[in-house]
Amino acid sequence: MRKILALLLIILLSFALVLVSCDKEETSSSESFSQSESQSQEESEKEFESETHTHFEETIPAVAPTCTKTGLTEGKKCSTCGEILVAQKIINANGHTEQTLSRVEPTCTKTGLTEGKMCSACGDVLVAQETIDAKGHTEQVLARVEPTCTNTGLTEGKICSVCGEDLVAQQIIDAGHTEVTLTRVEPTCTNTGLTEGKKCSACGEILVAQKIINANGHTEAILGRVEPTCT
Repeated sequence: MRKILALLLIILLSFALVLVSCDKEETSSSESFSQSESQSQEESEKEFESETHTHFEETIPAVAPTCTKTGLTEGKKCSTCGEILVAQKIINANGHTEQTLSRVEPTCTKTGLTEGKMCSACGDVLVAQETIDAKGHTEQVLARVEPTCTNTGLTEGKICSVCGEDLVAQQIIDAGHTEVTLTRVEPTCTNTGLTEGKKCSACGEILVAQKIINANGHTEAILGRVEPTCT
């Protein structure tokens, strides 16, 4: 009797499971059908709208390419629904236009630059110019010029043999005679004399000329008479 009851219980449980499974399948099938029907309706509505909608064209401005960035052609879209009517196409970047930056030669005191390159369109530096050190001066000695009695002289100096700049300026040395006194010569009774004078001991030039002093002439003196005697 117990075996029969157990068998009947198993049959009832199996039947209940079958009913639950069938109910789920029907629910799933119903939902799938509902979704499919909804999608079809939406597509139909879109097709209808597309067939009946009038597009209002709006221009999409072109984007000019640069040296490094791509651009876009002009396009068109509907200002109402946003649909793209004329798609924009990519324009390749222009690439740089090389321009040579000339080499700058250094001088004695100023730095120079190596040759470089830049883009003449956007100004980007493609090859940077590098600084070249200044050359510095090349010394040349200017010899001392000795002064004379009438011409000035110069101290030793230095200049740059490349650019001519004075590095050590020459100073003027004054000219001038070396005086020596010419002794006065006193006149005698019969010979003329000379005043004191001056001359340059270096070049012999007379600086103060001696003047002639007339001879003094004789100064008479009477000698007394001496009387003769017998002897």
